[in-house]
Amino acid sequence: MKNNLFVFLFIFFSKSIFACACFPIWTDEEVFNKTELIFIGRVIKIDTLKTLPEFYVKEHNYTEDSTNTYTYDLFVTFTVKRVIKGHLSIDTIIIMTGIGGGDCGYPFQKNKVYIVHTNEKVTYYIDETSSRNRLLKKSIFATNFCERTTTEIKKELKFLRKFLIKYHN
Repeated sequence: MKNNLFVFLFIFFSKSIFACACFPIWTDEEVFNKTELIFIGRVIKIDTLKTLPEFYVKEHNYTEDSTNTYTYDLFVTFTVKRVIKGHLSIDTIIIMTGIGGGDCGYPFQKNKVYIVHTNEKVTYYIDETSSRNRLLKKSIFATNFCERTTTEIKKELKFLRKFLIKYHN
């Protein structure tokens, strides 16, 4: 009976078991300095793609025929309203994030405006549009729940102002 109760509780509360954990804890200044690109943008599209982190591909010597081990990530397309830090010469950008839960994916919603803190990374995604599920390498900006990405634009601009003044004068 105790085993059945344990299984029930495990299944019922399993979402809280696989919660996101953000490490290391950065100071405000470290957060600003380590972030490559900060922009204000509106979400116009959200796609879910099968991906493989770069270290998996290198460590396990993956090929196009060995794409059976993957995760799902969201590829979120934004129209860029304003660049706050970094350089961007296009008016739309795709940002990668996890799907949520234990992978710390940010819960973006279509048509909402965000200040996005993001850094470039290399990932591999599976191109399911071809006859073979080809493994493609892509350099892409990524963010997650542990970054300062938020919908609270005024509050975040106030936070960023002190660092923008300090580092851009």
